[in-house]
Amino acid sequence: MDEISVIAVDYNRKFLVLQYVNPVTGKRKTKSAKTVSRKQAEKLAIEWQTELRHGLYKEPSKLTWSEFRERYEDEHVLPQLRLNSRERIESTFSMIEELMAPQRLQQITSQ
Repeated sequence: MDEISVIAVDYNRKFLVLQYVNPVTGKRKTKSAKTVSRKQAEKLAIEWQTELRHGLYKEPSKLTWSEFRERYEDEHVLPQLRLNSRERIESTFSMIEELMAPQRLQQITSQ
């Protein structure tokens, strides 16, 4: 997927838009940059492009709870944390699974 190229586009809306064409489907994918700054939008475009090219990006609604938990544990290197910190994180995740049984990360809200 190295051919993915994300650009910042101004559609005369409140915020600039990040956009790329999916090389497999040929469909245009867009999302708000949530900024009016061209420089900031271009930084965000580079970040998103890197995530897409390395397979790190998943649309928020499609990220499963188990994928999130695994990714969080990998990125925060739980074995290197202090025992109390590691236990607190694992306990919190277990409680969420027990009480809410989420299938997708999107199901978990501040409420």
